[in-house]
Order: sequence, then structure tokens, then C-alpha cells
Amino acid sequence: MGLLDWFGKQRPQGFLSEISEKIAYTLVPRLMFKDFERLRGMYQGDASEIGPRFYAKVCEKADLATVAEDARQIRGSHGFWDQGREYFALEFPPPRVRRKLARRQDDDPESWPRLSLVVLEPDASYVRSLVLAERVDGTTQIEEVTPDETFDLGPGPEPQLSAFLEFLAEQRPWRTV
Repeated sequence: MGLLDWFGKQRPQGFLSEISEKIAYTLVPRLMFKDFERLRGMYQGDASEIGPRFYAKVCEKADLATVAEDARQIRGSHGFWDQGREYFALEFPPPRVRRKLARRQDDDPESWPRLSLVVLEPDASYVRSLVLAERVDGTTQIEEVTPDETFDLGPGPEPQLSAFLEFLAEQRPWRTV
């Protein structure tokens, strides 16, 4: 019996955006800073299970029923690019219901996470959590996320993993630490 076999209870649609937000802005950064090797180990197995695993964790904490169809839409991948940087990615679908998410301030444009990327420097000297957020007008924004803060790094590329990795390799919008 696989992870997705445990899902089944239905609940109202529209929560996937909020769950994706919790994963990208809370769960991944906290796990990355608290126990990076555990995060890395989660990606070493079947990467297709990582998205549903994070989805189930957020649903469990929020006491929400899970929807297998929603869980399968969060896709994980792992690889190396740009001079040996290692990445751990989660790709999120666009929301079915486009509304302002709770973490945004009233004057911020409406947006939602489309990609969450943990990047490990080649010499393992630094690890960072990046989010590519898509706005309702179709533009994207790159953000660096720590457990305590979110830093705006500027506009980003189309919300696809290959485009995001290429953009990061060319533009290097890294925050100085």
C-alpha cells in the first residue's frame, strides 16, 4: 500500500494553494535549517513521493482531509546544475481559486508559490531556500526564505523548473550573507 492509498476523504476544493504556501514558506525552510541531511535523504528515494509526503504532513498538522489528486500535483525532483550546485525542487500547480493568501500583506500583489528550490553550494558552505511565486498578472517573483524572514530577490522567469534553474545560473540573484 503506497502513500497515496491512505488518501481518500474528500474536502472542498481550493485548499491546494494554501497547502503549497505552507510547504514552500514554512515546512521546507524549517526542515532545511533544522535538519538538512534529513531533507536530503527524503529526496534520495523516489522523488515522485516527496510532494505527496509534504502535502500529507501539512494536512495532518492542519487537521485537514487529504485529496490524492491534489497531492499528486506537487512534484519533487533532485539534481545538480550550475558548476556543481545541488538542488531539491518542488513544483506546485497554479491555483484553481485565485485569491489572496494569508501570508501576504494587504498591499502586496496576489501571488502563490509555483516552485520551491533548496540550493546547496558546491562546497556545501551554504544552503538556501528559494521560491518562485507567480502573481495574478502572470509575472513571477523570486524570494529567498528563511524560517524567520522572506527576502524579495526581484522578478523571475516563467514558472517552470528548467527556466528557473537557467535564470538562476545566468542572473545569480543571490542575497549576500
